[in-house]
Amino acid sequence: DEWFPPFLEELKSKYRIDPGRIYLTGVSLGGEGVWDLAAKYPETFAAIAPVCGPTSRLNIPVNTRRIRHIPAWIFHGAMDKVVSVEESETMAAFLKENGADVTLEVFPGAGHSPFSQEVYGEQFLYEWFLTHKQTRFYENGQKRCEGSFMDGKKEGKWLYWYENGAK
Repeated sequence: DEWFPPFLEELKSKYRIDPGRIYLTGVSLGGEGVWDLAAKYPETFAAIAPVCGPTSRLNIPVNTRRIRHIPAWIFHGAMDKVVSVEESETMAAFLKENGADVTLEVFPGAGHSPFSQEVYGEQFLYEWFLTHKQTRFYENGQKRCEGSFMDGKKEGKWLYWYENGAK
């Protein structure tokens, strides 16, 4: 997966991309890619939305700790015979246990991915994405805050880390 950082940098060089508003979604194996990339690059994404994404090859306890700061809206068909809805249910449960902002939406009567038009063909997902802006959280739960200041003629930068709201 070393392809992703150069790919993202190329996109950033060609297009006006707000680095705090990078979202990730995918269907089926693309949904598995959402989980995988979010876990490998947790500092990159403002929100994720996997659709019928397999999780059986992921180390769920480790990965949920790495991505618990990324809001997730998980979609799955209740009648999916390719990827069991239990995989999404398990991931959602682990994320919730780790304090994540996660929603699992199961489409009753839907199979593997024919309902993706209900997800991508409407505005609600895009509107939800835009309510999220990425912050700098790291695997250990700490948040990195940084900025600059001007004090008279002195300029400087500040940086601090805090965990669970305490500096």
